[in-house]
Amino acid sequence: MKQTILAVDDEPTNLVIIEEFLSDEPYEVVTAKSGNEALDYLLEGKPADVILLDRMMPGLNGLEVFERLKAHPRMRHIPVVMQTAAATPSQIAEGIEAGVFYYLTKPFARSVLVPLVRRALRDAQHLMAIAERAEGLEEALKQIDSCTLRFQSLAELQSVSKLLAQLFPDPSGALLGIREMLMNALEHGNLGITYDEKTRFNDEGVWEAEVLRRTQAPENAKKFVVVSVTKTAEEVQLIVTDEGPGFAWERYLVMEPSRATDNHGRGIAMSRALSFDAIAYQAPGNSVICRKRLRARAGS
Repeated sequence: MKQTILAVDDEPTNLVIIEEFLSDEPYEVVTAKSGNEALDYLLEGKPADVILLDRMMPGLNGLEVFERLKAHPRMRHIPVVMQTAAATPSQIAEGIEAGVFYYLTKPFARSVLVPLVRRALRDAQHLMAIAERAEGLEEALKQIDSCTLRFQSLAELQSVSKLLAQLFPDPSGALLGIREMLMNALEHGNLGITYDEKTRFNDEGVWEAEVLRRTQAPENAKKFVVVSVTKTAEEVQLIVTDEGPGFAWERYLVMEPSRATDNHGRGIAMSRALSFDAIAYQAPGNSVICRKRLRARAGS
């Protein structure tokens, strides 16, 4: 079954370009000429796996449509790629503040559009794959005050993420952040995949195969990502530690406008904005502490 891309733009020419650029991909492209038309389509229960949303439109603009999507329980998890003709730092910062993490700057080439759509789809698919609750274990998991786990592979990462999410007050909200922090530790920490390498692997569609290859390499056979969780009456604390040399984490805590159109590099910023109340990396960058409040502290 084909995945559905909903393209929303008040300029018919732009919709034609999107349809042409995606014509060789295994997607069905549905178009809407306004924000209201797109919302009507979605509210009727029709499918959309990714939404390509123009920022500047008459009536409801892209950010207003996005806010309505995020407020709807069924539509809030659909990944949105924001299209903008004037990707100024202030505009991108405004979108990031609202929770938009995928960007296309007009005019864009097919070589930019296709990998970004693939990335948004893959992110959504990974979350769906690990979003199923640990059936029958919810009550037991609520009794856990602390635990430590370790993993080496993508498959193990999915299982660990699913389990740990149940220890947070909002499992579905925590899941994205947990997965991203664990993924960063695995691929960049233990497996040594650089930022530029991941860009290339995503463009070539070989990222997952490369992660598997490096996971099975002899030099990585004894490397683990160690994850510990501690729950108190006030907060849940997640600590993720890898065996890599660390990295310059400071620039990744926020989504820089200069990286907004890259096909990756937004996971830590997304986690900080959407999943956790605080993220603190420990020098040299191979250990991170993530906190989520359970209730307001006295006097706060």
